[in-house]
Amino acid sequence: MFQLPKLGPAARGLMISLAVLWLLHAFLAETQWAPAIAALQLRPADLLRGWLWQPFTALLIHPAGSLGALAFPLLFLWFYAAPYEERVGPKPMLLAFFATGLTGNIAASAVTLLASALLSHPPAALDASHTLVGASSAVLGVTAAYLGLQRGEVLQLAIFGKVRAQSLAMGLIGVSAAFSATGGESSPWAHLAAGGLGWWLGTRAAPSRPRGQQKPRPRPKLQVLEGGNPDPNPSRGRGWGARREDPDQWH
Repeated sequence: MFQLPKLGPAARGLMISLAVLWLLHAFLAETQWAPAIAALQLRPADLLRGWLWQPFTALLIHPAGSLGALAFPLLFLWFYAAPYEERVGPKPMLLAFFATGLTGNIAASAVTLLASALLSHPPAALDASHTLVGASSAVLGVTAAYLGLQRGEVLQLAIFGKVRAQSLAMGLIGVSAAFSATGGESSPWAHLAAGGLGWWLGTRAAPSRPRGQQKPRPRPKLQVLEGGNPDPNPSRGRGWGARREDPDQWH
């Protein structure tokens, strides 16, 4: 029987935060707060002005007019971030989310600025005015981290059947990069960087013990002393023979 993954405190808090911030963005996008919201989005050219907070804040802002831009990240967080949190703990899950998202945004900005400097007429996808918003690269990163934790295992998917974890991770990263290259508020470079870092973090993550489970105590080592205890009656012998005749010889 199909069962939804159990939401941990970190995954639940992250999903609620993204939903609340999306609602705030939707209500404030057409008000006097619009310039302030625009300053939280990521425009690579703004990084040259010293607006270094944008790679972080852009992770938490989704397009106000697109419900799907929020629904798909929340769905992936539920199915991949929640079980990853259950396996490794809340802190490593949040680290994978924010580290991969920041890395993706920084990589996309670096490619954009480099292309703008080298090309006199760069393509629209590499234009310095291109705006990056949303947590899609961070969600892809934590998804790749969960699959990296299960590297070498064969997963059962309802649609595709049995798929190896590494094949599924590479497929998701490739498809996400291809879709983002067609336009929108993301970048293929962000997805490639975030997915690669997420896979690396997952392969090096150590599963944590469930709450309440104590670390197993080492078993005592038994050592058999040859010869046994001194016997006041040498005629009875030593060692195992003495124990068979008189159990009190061994203590």
